[in-house]
Amino acid sequence: GEAVSAAVELKDGKSASEADLVAFVKSELDSVKAPKRIHIVSELPRSAVGKVLRREARDLIQAGRGTPSGSTLSSPSKNTGMT
Repeated sequence: GEAVSAAVELKDGKSASEADLVAFVKSELDSVKAPKRIHIVSELPRSAVGKVLRREARDLIQAGRGTPSGSTLSSPSKNTGMT
């Protein structure tokens, strides 16, 4: 099975480490439900109406496997058309 992972886009001017985010989530959820890895991305892929494109975000995470902790992944170009 897949390990639970998350992609997080921080607001401008905000900072957090992967460890800080995992600790926060574990304090709010059961340890089993908390992501084992959090990927901090510069921008989550979004549709033309602003919804997060979860499949593209998942692909972004999978493409970044092996990325050292604390580094950021860049998202693919924004989707400008509606599908």
